Amino acid sequence: DSEHEPGLGFHVPGFWDKILDVQDCHLIPDYGNEIRNALRDEAIALGLSFWQPRAKVGALRTAMLRSNQSGDWMLIIQWGEHPGADGFSLMHRMAERFDRLVSLYWGLNEKVNDSMYDVDLHLFYGVETLEETMESAFEGGRALKFLISPKSFYQTNPQQAHRLYSEALRAAGLKGGETVYDLYTGTGTIALFMAQVAGKVVGVESVREAVDAAFRNAERNGITNATFEAGDMRRIFTPEFVERHGQPDVVVVDPPREGMHPAVVSELARIAAPKLVYVSCNPSTQARDIQMLSETYEVVSVQGVDMFPQTFHVESVVLLRAKSPENH
Repeated sequence: DSEHEPGLGFHVPGFWDKILDVQDCHLIPDYGNEIRNALRDEAIALGLSFWQPRAKVGALRTAMLRSNQSGDWMLIIQWGEHPGADGFSLMHRMAERFDRLVSLYWGLNEKVNDSMYDVDLHLFYGVETLEETMESAFEGGRALKFLISPKSFYQTNPQQAHRLYSEALRAAGLKGGETVYDLYTGTGTIALFMAQVAGKVVGVESVREAVDAAFRNAERNGITNATFEAGDMRRIFTPEFVERHGQPDVVVVDPPREGMHPAVVSELARIAAPKLVYVSCNPSTQARDIQMLSETYEVVSVQGVDMFPQTFHVESVVLLRAKSPENH
């Protein structure tokens, strides 16, 4: 914080350089609070320094927790400097103290920003991935198993994630045999649900580790009609991409909060797939992108999904239908 007192919590709203120490976060299971509080207390006991965002100095920089519905936990620690003997001692203590902490990673981040997606992570203890099981999003389908790695995207509220994917599948209205594009596919969650009905699914994702997980998820679930590509969306999603994979019947997009790049929006308008399902965690950028597509598409339905109870955040699933040529 501003007085350089050790704290492990969240950024103060509106201040990139101030951290609010948090003892109890009521949006996560109690076990997660126990791990976080122990990490802070053990680090202080060992005399480890905490990262100062403005001065850009300190040892313990960020901590991320991931869990599944089975109660397994993963801890990812970013260090601002090499952890050294005391840092490794801290990680040893955490691994020994919590029996449900089944995976512990660490990485050295000496960059300006806290993002870990371009940081090399090292497995210190336990298993490489967590496994999550999600019931099928359509009647008669089988449950799917997903591997969660440190860098892969997976919804933090699995119960509502099932509802979200069910809404996306309902909006797609698949009958069987369709070609589906799943842009911003993450670890392939939506893509693999769609693949249980569609003829072919092609997923695209910028994070290489997530795409690797998507391939493993497909193999783990015996799905052979889904493929994935890794790279910058605006550089991959081109006319050549469409020529290679075929004209889609349905396109599903689930971009990050900033929405889609204008080049991606333009290509969506150009190919004009009959159905476009837009899943978003930021309705404002979703509305902006839909407005840019308004000459090609019309909105058919909008469905909100409350992914984060007790917060203002909401997921939105919008079904758009391509206009007939005379209405463009």
